[in-house]
Amino acid sequence: MRRTIHHGAAVGAAALCALLALGACDGGSATPTPTATAATTAPPGGTPTTDGPQEDDVTTRLAEALRAEDPALADLVTSDGTTVTPLDTPWLTGWQVLDVLARGGSHGSRAYVALSDDDRAVVLAGSPDAFVDLLAQADVRVEDAATAAAVVDTYLDATRSFTQWSQRIASFDDVRLRPRLDADAQAAADAARAALDGQVAPTTATPTADGFDVVAWVQDGATVARHTVRLTGDGELEDSVQDVVTDLPVPISR
Repeated sequence: MRRTIHHGAAVGAAALCALLALGACDGGSATPTPTATAATTAPPGGTPTTDGPQEDDVTTRLAEALRAEDPALADLVTSDGTTVTPLDTPWLTGWQVLDVLARGGSHGSRAYVALSDDDRAVVLAGSPDAFVDLLAQADVRVEDAATAAAVVDTYLDATRSFTQWSQRIASFDDVRLRPRLDADAQAAADAARAALDGQVAPTTATPTADGFDVVAWVQDGATVARHTVRLTGDGELEDSVQDVVTDLPVPISR
């Protein structure tokens, strides 16, 4: 199954709160390898950065920026046990992408939110259009393969809906399966591994006439999909998604 997601450069919708079960969202990502064909590795979540404001300052600013539009998410940001971690996005001028992770309650919650230097907040979780709008607002320029791969990795990590387990993968070994498989489930897993053999790889970016074609692989619940992302030099993004495997024996996300 193939589906193409076209994203416009300007989206005027208000950001909505995404309170997400941890059973569908754990993980962190590695930094892209700066080669002619850039490669990055999974699992996802973005690379935290140690530069910039201290966490307490960012937490306060983010909560205040969210308060009017999404008071529930603002309260979550400041709750005990919540961490707010900036991702390493040097290509994103005037903004930072924050990983809000709360482990309280029965499952915990997670959301990715962009925060501008002048304290505007945009919830990215579940909203690819919001991410593309962010690229436009930040006037992002993509001049090399490593940056192209990093932009796409952040796009895929930050816009997950978290309705089920979702992560970028660099090989079939990264796929999360049920811990115990009966004979039928093991057969399905083996068939999926065979179908994906030689295909799944770290995120790669290949130059084109107007930018880059970036290929990345994502496990979303029981599905493994190939994302072929057209990314222009001035930050326009078009994501074509092909579901390659759709019947993985995976844990039930709650």
